[in-house]
Amino acid sequence: MKDGGEKLSERFDGPIAVLADIAGNVEALEAVLVGCKQAGAAAVFVAGGVAHRGESPLAVWKLLQEHQARLARGTPDMALATLTTRDVTPRDDHQRAALARLEKTREELGEVILARLRRLPDVYRVELSSGAELAVMYGSPRDPMTPLELHLSDDELLALVGDDSADVIVSGGAGVPFVRPLDGLTVVGAGSVGDAPENRDRPKSLNGQPNRAAHFVLVSPSDEGLRIEPRWVMY
Repeated sequence: MKDGGEKLSERFDGPIAVLADIAGNVEALEAVLVGCKQAGAAAVFVAGGVAHRGESPLAVWKLLQEHQARLARGTPDMALATLTTRDVTPRDDHQRAALARLEKTREELGEVILARLRRLPDVYRVELSSGAELAVMYGSPRDPMTPLELHLSDDELLALVGDDSADVIVSGGAGVPFVRPLDGLTVVGAGSVGDAPENRDRPKSLNGQPNRAAHFVLVSPSDEGLRIEPRWVMY
C-alpha cells in the first residue's frame, strides 16, 4: 500500500472546520455540514474515519466530495481499504458481524473509492492567514495509528507530538472534543461526527426533538491569533 505521507493545503483567510469519525453516518454529517456553513467555514477538513461501521458509506463519500472536503487518512480508512474477510479469522459472533459489515461497506464503495481511500495523506497541513500552521491527522505526528487523547498527560501528548512544526495539531481518533494548550502549541481533539460517546445511551429523539450530538471544531484566524472552538449540532 502506498504510504499516505503529507499534503500541504492552500492558504485560508477565513475560518475552517475540522471534523472526524463520520463512521458512515450521513444524517450526522448533513447536520454538521449545515453547522459548518452557518459558522462561516471556508473549507472542511476531515481527520480520518470516513465510512467505516455506518449504514450509508457511499452517501457519506458523495456528500464529502460535493462539499470539496479535504480528507486525511485514518486507521479505520486504512482497514476498510485494505482488509477483506479472507485476511481475518473471526473468533466469535461479534467479530463475524463486524467482518460482514466491513465486506458490505467495501462492496458499496467499490474498488475506485477504496483505492482513493488508500491514497489519502496521513497528514493535511494548512497555512492560515494569521501565519499559524495547522496539522490535521487521525493519529499523532509520531504514530499515525495513535491518537492524541484527552486522558493523556501533557508529557504524554508532547512525546507523541515530537518535533512537529505545527502550531495547532488536530487529532481525529480520540472521539472526544478538547483543546489543550501546551508548550508552544495547541493540541485539539476533533470529537466525533457519527459516533459521539454521549449518544450511546440516548434515544434518537426526545419530546419530538433531535437528541443526538455530532461534533466539529471551528478554527478562526484573527489579528489576535487563533480562536479554536469545539462545537456540536443536534440531529
